[in-house]
Amino acid sequence: MRKKSVKQKRDPIYHRRARDIAAALDIPINALTDDPRIEVFGMSEVIVENHRGVLRYEEDNIKVNCGSMIVTIEGSDLFMKAMDAANLAISGVIRIIGYDHGLEAKNHDTSGT
Repeated sequence: MRKKSVKQKRDPIYHRRARDIAAALDIPINALTDDPRIEVFGMSEVIVENHRGVLRYEEDNIKVNCGSMIVTIEGSDLFMKAMDAANLAISGVIRIIGYDHGLEAKNHDTSGT
């Protein structure tokens, strides 16, 4: 299978076609794209799949680069329970999950301030 180029991954027509194919095959859209998948378990755990790294890691704020968006988890006593190249598990008291669409990590503040 041919690897998708960066341009293809961000192309709205590509995403529309991928969405149609995923619907026809009854599979999740992120199986065909690099879109993140975020699972929330109550107020105590979040799992982010298809991440591209952690931009900020503080006890009350964790920012995760997901390519086409930055995911922000806010709460208290937050910690990374597990992390590998594609998956990230965050635990603690989760109060807010926010999404900044269209941002890239290189354009985002990584200083932690």
